[in-house]
Amino acid sequence: MDDIAIWESASANIILPVILLFAFVIFLSLQEKYGRESHLNLNDKKHNWQSVSDFTKSYRCSGCHTLLVKGVVCDTCGLSADGPCMDTVGASFLCKEVSLDSQQPFKHRWIEGNFPIEVGCEVCSEDYSKDWKWKRCIWCHKTVHIRCQLFLGEVCDFGKLRQVIIPPTHVEISKKKSRMVRGGFKLRSISDPNIVDWSPVFVIANKSSGSKAGEEILSRFRSLFNPLQTLELSPHSLKRLVYILTLLPQSSKPIILIAGGDGTVASILTLLYKNRNNIKCDFRVGIVPLGTGNDLSRVLGWGKEESTPFSAHQMLNKLLTSTPLSMDRWEVNIVQSRRLGISRPPQVKFMYNYISVGVDARVTLDFHNARNSSLYLGGRLINKALYLAFGTQQVVDRECIGLEKKIEVELDGLKIQLPELEGVVILNIASWGAGCHIWDLKEPDEQISEHSMSDGKLEVVGIYSSFHMAQMQVGLSSPYRIGQASNVKIVLKAREPMQMDGEPWMQSPCVVEVKFGDQVTVLKAPIESQEEAGDETMSKEF
Repeated sequence: MDDIAIWESASANIILPVILLFAFVIFLSLQEKYGRESHLNLNDKKHNWQSVSDFTKSYRCSGCHTLLVKGVVCDTCGLSADGPCMDTVGASFLCKEVSLDSQQPFKHRWIEGNFPIEVGCEVCSEDYSKDWKWKRCIWCHKTVHIRCQLFLGEVCDFGKLRQVIIPPTHVEISKKKSRMVRGGFKLRSISDPNIVDWSPVFVIANKSSGSKAGEEILSRFRSLFNPLQTLELSPHSLKRLVYILTLLPQSSKPIILIAGGDGTVASILTLLYKNRNNIKCDFRVGIVPLGTGNDLSRVLGWGKEESTPFSAHQMLNKLLTSTPLSMDRWEVNIVQSRRLGISRPPQVKFMYNYISVGVDARVTLDFHNARNSSLYLGGRLINKALYLAFGTQQVVDRECIGLEKKIEVELDGLKIQLPELEGVVILNIASWGAGCHIWDLKEPDEQISEHSMSDGKLEVVGIYSSFHMAQMQVGLSSPYRIGQASNVKIVLKAREPMQMDGEPWMQSPCVVEVKFGDQVTVLKAPIESQEEAGDETMSKEF
């Protein structure tokens, strides 16, 4: 009996903590699913101070009105201050509101402090060279002399931004803070503002992409939009974006502007696809190229890199005059080889640009590992230098030699005999390897249809070596054309590097099947924008 009592006591000491642990895990899961998606940590009415650095504007302290050489400016509302006035000015003027009472007409919110040098008064059209006593509305950005303010009226119509902004009077949030997420507010609804062709723009930027310009781009757009509309890339901000899109009325035509590289664009497109059943409106996607290769941006006419200096106003004009296009989305199923007789469920990914196995994936993987190193120094030029170094290394090492013996390729069920290769690339778009039109390097063939990103077909090519890659990128050689197909299967017999849309990994033996999924709507830049970009890649896609 004593032994039984001891055993029951020991069991209770073990089982109870285990039950509590499971309960805690379930609670965290429910909080993640139902709490954070519907609760936003908003910087509502709080200033986002930045050091004064833009000398295309004249900055005066909004408190003491002295001309600023050193000081801070809120990149959201435009309030500016010197050191001694910063706390006082910040406390006396609230930043942009996410939500406001919709029962009252929306009025201008005026500040004093900074304005573009070339801007004149909205009423009298005179500039400010002699009179610095002026005000600017933080929402419509109209500027007036103080003496002219009464002639403009009180009601703000958001000016030129009305088509792309979410008016705070049409956003409803809960009055109480969320208990689930500290400092959060529950976003309840976003109503239709009855604006013709209302196309609210959402900007999501990856601050770690290529040129590291993501923060600057977000800063430029914060001054124009509702705080809901600018997001720094993170798992939580992506959930917020999805949740906001689910609240938009079906009549809206949102534009999602992604500032990042090919991998960033692909990950966001996939996330939105997985949540497609909850999003009622039809969204379109534009790109600010911040990565190293930027192949999708090139074929859509947004260029090989972001414009410098970056203009948010110009970008909005381009978005509103761009052309919607359908782009194929491909489902990639990776079935791992059995281990100990146990089969594992297939891994499902989605591909937009290209997927490859072999030497080009090896170079991308080496670069990826270097970028994640603590010794890595960011920058687009450094990235290109690293790619060159790792590509040159593979000319000597040839780690992927004999790839044709390690893989099998099937196009629409037909097994293909391969020559000696070090890489195989499956293409959805025309551009590969930072602007190389690899499929078009061969002479036209009447039996092969032209390349298109929306025809439900993939182009498959072979690469002989890393040196062959370099030759193709400067137009001195052409790839081995394996063929075109709507369904591509690769049987990988050994552990080899793979990459998809610029994201690399080491893949153990498996079967990779690429099949048509559906289409996503992307935006092609207007012709004049393409000419400014000066990239030959774009026009050949269409």
